[in-house]
Amino acid sequence: VWWPGEGLFIGEPLARPFGTAATFKDGVFEIVTTALQPGATYAVTGADSSGPEASFTPVVEGITVDYPRRRTIRVMPPHRAFYRIESR
Repeated sequence: VWWPGEGLFIGEPLARPFGTAATFKDGVFEIVTTALQPGATYAVTGADSSGPEASFTPVVEGITVDYPRRRTIRVMPPHRAFYRIESR
């Protein structure tokens, strides 16, 4: 901290407390994100490859948030190799 006014830190910016993280545990693929916009509708789509010819199909649809917050999305069973969140 070079300036006395810089002494008030809220969170650790290098720890990346906001954003999106994905985990796979006990047969459940879980996405935790803070990137969803209120009023928008999203879907998780999945595909077997990630190339330009990949055909992503909906896996979980109708995802919304009513205010900015952290949202957990679960994909059960995860049967695709690649997933992404798309706005609808």
